[in-house]
Amino acid sequence: MLGLKNLEKPKRSDSSEFRFTRLLRPHFPIFAKVLLAIWLVSLIPLAGLILSTFRLRQTVQDNVRLTLEKTSAGLAAQVNTWTDLNLRVLRQAASHPDIVSMDTNRQKPFLVSMETSYEWTYRLLTVGLDGYVVSRSSGQDIFDDQGNPTFYRGDRIYFTKILEGAAFAQQTLISRSTGKPAHCLSVPIHSTDGTELKGVLIECSFLEVLSNAITNLKIGQTGYALLLDENGQLIAHGGSPKLVSESLQDYSSYPALKVNDDQLSQIVIDKKPILTYSSKVGLGWTLIVQQDIKEAYQPLRQAQNNAFLLVLISTLLIVVVAYVLTKRLVVPLERLTLTADRISLGDLDSINKEVNRSDEIGALAKAIERLRISVKMMLAELSKNQKDSS
Repeated sequence: MLGLKNLEKPKRSDSSEFRFTRLLRPHFPIFAKVLLAIWLVSLIPLAGLILSTFRLRQTVQDNVRLTLEKTSAGLAAQVNTWTDLNLRVLRQAASHPDIVSMDTNRQKPFLVSMETSYEWTYRLLTVGLDGYVVSRSSGQDIFDDQGNPTFYRGDRIYFTKILEGAAFAQQTLISRSTGKPAHCLSVPIHSTDGTELKGVLIECSFLEVLSNAITNLKIGQTGYALLLDENGQLIAHGGSPKLVSESLQDYSSYPALKVNDDQLSQIVIDKKPILTYSSKVGLGWTLIVQQDIKEAYQPLRQAQNNAFLLVLISTLLIVVVAYVLTKRLVVPLERLTLTADRISLGDLDSINKEVNRSDEIGALAKAIERLRISVKMMLAELSKNQKDSS
């Protein structure tokens, strides 16, 4: 039988077995493992949130592109309608017998009637092949006292191009009467059989219809449109309408003209990134719609900031909740492990605080408590029997 000496409880502080048991504890405890597992599982919905943010970026980019495209298409339709109407009216008028006659007296009533019918037109005139005005819609006399023509237009682009064989010609200028951009459009006057060039019919129109359409267009706080003629001269500017007064501005080097048409592009103006969409319209003009990229992508930045804040708060909450839950699960297990460790070293008086729990950990604690009591009773019985035998 075992001697009583062999059954004495070792002191925990001096026990080499106890110290050895502590050294055998894992360097990566179950607490850290459970905490890490819970946190990794929680990353799945967070990853979905981050992915949805990237998808939102593409959606916002598509919306910005569609906004600029639709705005450009709407303005382009107005410009094309205006230019097409003027060209059709002018070609039809050039084939009228009164105009073909190149007779001043027959042409003038017709030209006056056209000017009255189309409110955007402020002057119509015909020019002979010698470059002198034959007739005009205004009341000013075009002949001197000797009957010689006094108005020479042979050096104007809208005249020389027609003589070179162009189907139509045009020139953008600042009207002397209004101080605003105007447009002169010309077509050839042919004989009735179409074989002989007899002169040139010119219509000069106000661009207020187009200018107002451009100026009145607003996209957010920073978006506007520009209209340039075939030479890159500024016809209308939605951001600064005053730029088109008094003189035509040369915009031929404008950054938006250097990118592809009908494509959303990014340029830099005055050190500001700008989104731009340019397209060709009637008569070779260029329509540009643009907006500050900062404003255009403001909804995206707001959504990204909200998503980042949500991810940060969610991560912190998950860490805190995971820590609390893990601690409630792992710490009792560590206590039970320590209790079992002490029992194995002979400390049978340890108090097990987990026996009051009603879950699985409580059931394990009760089993360990029964084991402790059983071992203690067995040792007491053995000690009693040893005393009796001696």
